[in-house]
Amino acid sequence: MERKAKETYERIEHIYKTSKDVLIHTAYLFVRDKELARDIVGEAFMTLIEHRNEIETEKFYPYLYSIVQNKSIDYRRADIRHSRIAMQIKAREERMMEYYTLAIESSGFTEVHSGEIMEIYRKRMARFSPLTREIFMRSRRDGKTRREIAAELGITENKVKYETQKVLESLKEALKDYGEFAVLIIMILGNLVS
Repeated sequence: MERKAKETYERIEHIYKTSKDVLIHTAYLFVRDKELARDIVGEAFMTLIEHRNEIETEKFYPYLYSIVQNKSIDYRRADIRHSRIAMQIKAREERMMEYYTLAIESSGFTEVHSGEIMEIYRKRMARFSPLTREIFMRSRRDGKTRREIAAELGITENKVKYETQKVLESLKEALKDYGEFAVLIIMILGNLVS
């Protein structure tokens, strides 16, 4: 048994010495990042070592190649998905800014009104605990999800929802005399003010 284990490790070492660069190049063709390609190949070898007793030694290289290819493709797909999501978020933000701009222009708000609204916003926010303000800012300014905020602050998602709603309701109530667009303005300003 010991001899078989030694032969297995020698075979893996031989493949590593003779094929590592080819495998890295294969991964690089997909991910276009040398360090990431090296990491993928390293992970592939670790997987091979973990499953060495389940695979015939003559199938080690095809197994490695398959892992490298699959991990590279998975990374590429995830990268494309993240890029698409980022583009969708950016497009949504641009549409919202366009909407806000049109809303502000059509509402006849002046610079004086904006200053008054900001003062109301600051005073209202000062009423809340530091935790509530932090939750609200992470939600609105940083665009984080309830789950992300809860994990970062060590609280429940329900707590995040409750605190965010509490601030929004308070702002709506404080700005009711300014009409429906005051809330839109405060949301814009809330994204810009820390």
